[in-house]
Amino acid sequence: MTVFVLWENHATGPDDRFGPHAFLVACVADRLRMNRFELQAQKIIRGRSCNGNGNVVGQLGPVERGGRRPLWDAALHLIAVLDSDKLHDLLGGEARKLVAESAYDTWSAQMEAKCRERIGPHDTARLTICFIDRNLETLLKILGDTSIEKDVVQRDKVLQRAAGDPVLIRRGLEEMPSWAHLVETVTTVARQLVRR
Repeated sequence: MTVFVLWENHATGPDDRFGPHAFLVACVADRLRMNRFELQAQKIIRGRSCNGNGNVVGQLGPVERGGRRPLWDAALHLIAVLDSDKLHDLLGGEARKLVAESAYDTWSAQMEAKCRERIGPHDTARLTICFIDRNLETLLKILGDTSIEKDVVQRDKVLQRAAGDPVLIRRGLEEMPSWAHLVETVTTVARQLVRR
C-alpha cells in the first residue's frame, strides 16, 4: 500500500524525476529523519502529474458505468495537490487573488467542499485535498529561483537541487505554510508505512 499524490503540475519526464515530487519526498525524509534515497526506494510515496486542477479532480471522480477506480483500490491514502490561484476556474467562486489572508482558511474550506462534491462519493478518510497557495512558482521563489518562468525542465532542476539541500528544505517548510501542510500530511501517512 502507498500514499499516492496527484499533482496539478505538468511533468515532462518520469514521475520519479518530477521536481515537485522529488522535493516532497526529500522534505518527508527530512521529517522522518531518513535518507531521501532510502525513502524513495521503498516506493511508499508514489505520484502522478495530472497537468491541471481539473485532471486531478477527474482522476478521483466517479467512473462511468460501474468501472473500477484503480487509484482508490491500490492506495492507502490519496492526496490531491491543487494550485489555489486558478481553482475558481474549475469550481467557481471567488478567485484566490481577491481573498484576504485573514479569509484564506474559510475560502480554502469552501473550495475543498466544492472539490469533494465534484469528486462524488468517496472514502473521505482516505482522501486529503491540499492546496498549494497561489502556485508552485511561489515555492520556487522562496527557494531562490528568481526567473519564475513556466519552464518545467528548469523547475525540475531547481527542485531536484533543493531536494539535496537541508537549508532549502527548511526554508520551504518555514516560509510556505501550504507546502508545510502538504509535507506534514504525507509524513503522517508515510510514518505508518516506512520500513526502518
